[in-house]
Amino acid sequence: MPTRSPNPGSRRAFVQGVAGAAAAAPLVRSAPVVRPNILWLTTEDIGAHLHACGDNYSITPSLDRLAARGCLYNNAWSNAPVCAPARTTIISGVECPRRPRRPHLRQTKRVMSFLDNLENNLTSLESAEQSQEDAQRQRRVRQEELAHARAAAPYADELKNSAFTGELLKQAARIGFTMRTKVHLAWLGATLRLEAKEHRLELRPTPAGIMTVYLRGSEEIRQESLDLKSNPEELVRNWLAGAVV
Repeated sequence: MPTRSPNPGSRRAFVQGVAGAAAAAPLVRSAPVVRPNILWLTTEDIGAHLHACGDNYSITPSLDRLAARGCLYNNAWSNAPVCAPARTTIISGVECPRRPRRPHLRQTKRVMSFLDNLENNLTSLESAEQSQEDAQRQRRVRQEELAHARAAAPYADELKNSAFTGELLKQAARIGFTMRTKVHLAWLGATLRLEAKEHRLELRPTPAGIMTVYLRGSEEIRQESLDLKSNPEELVRNWLAGAVV
């Protein structure tokens, strides 16, 4: 019985052609594809704390050798505020806000745009600069306070060890008793405070000498220089006279 040749346009002819091509495919070798050999190393939460970046405290010999053979980017910006999307933008080359998924698995709010991210980074830099200015200001204040205390130290020692102070304490207790007024005595650092009702008398050592400060509550009334050779009884009587009235 004669065989019927398949119609070139039939389904059987198409299947036979595909099968023949598949059988002959292994005999045809494609040219080898040369792929780059890339090793991607990433670290987190270290900032620029590397010896290669100028940090003399860090000991990072392996990373230093890699840096010596490569490039250092000293002025770079992150595309995302958290680690996972930041790494993804590096390996994919796609800006974080353009990816369809959320930048972070814990993020529920809208994705920040590039300008929003840039503004936040600039705000952080301004806050860091403000913090540095505040720290420098506090450091200057502490230095001024230390210089003030050192300059006033001789007068503070003189106030605590003088016969005037011992007699002043005795007269305050005696005169207060006779005037039926309780006088509270206390050392506040180098300052001697006498308190009767809402009136206070403070002897404050300063770089210019010892000052007598009169106060009513927290309000300063007046102050005057104190001579340790003067009469302590007179000082107490004049002060208590104003406190009792």
